[in-house]
Amino acid sequence: MSFTNEKIIKVGINKLLRHEDINFQNLERSIQEIIKTRKVSPIVVDLSSYLVVDGHHRLAALKTLGYDMVPAFPIDYASPSVKVYGWMRQISPSGQAKDVIKEFQSSGKFCAEYENLRICEDSLFSLYWKLDYIENYMMKIGFCVTKNQDRGLRVPPLTKEYIIEIAKRGVLFPPKSTRHTYDFIIPKYLIPIECL
Repeated sequence: MSFTNEKIIKVGINKLLRHEDINFQNLERSIQEIIKTRKVSPIVVDLSSYLVVDGHHRLAALKTLGYDMVPAFPIDYASPSVKVYGWMRQISPSGQAKDVIKEFQSSGKFCAEYENLRICEDSLFSLYWKLDYIENYMMKIGFCVTKNQDRGLRVPPLTKEYIIEIAKRGVLFPPKSTRHTYDFIIPKYLIPIECL
């Protein structure tokens, strides 16, 4: 069934493949926003694999609120118009960050780099979780860690195929591991939850 635009569709929550875990503060914000406005933005879904490309927190909020359907904007994830990137982590104060990161240096096939330091693991999946642990540890001891597009701790990119493979295995990357961009406009409709 369509909503206000023929491209917005309803999809069963249990049909969807997630690839990222959620942050519980963001989940709570999403739940409160849906309760307050009684509306939700569609999530972005690959129509072929049912991979959730964007909207993990909105999906989890709707599921928590007892909905079995979500509004979705379907895309062709395989299209070159859809690109995937990772997030770099800017750490401040940067001078002291190097001393902490030295403690986590390791070897492996896949590596993240911070200045001349390398944090490595034998799988990209393990590396992303290790970086999530380091990021949370550094924030806990007083560092400011912000994800951005162009500076700081550089992570190896993920491919679309690897993201789908991880999702099909039923395991999740850390929250906000991927950053997707589109060569087209994703509409920002707000769908009344009564329509679900």
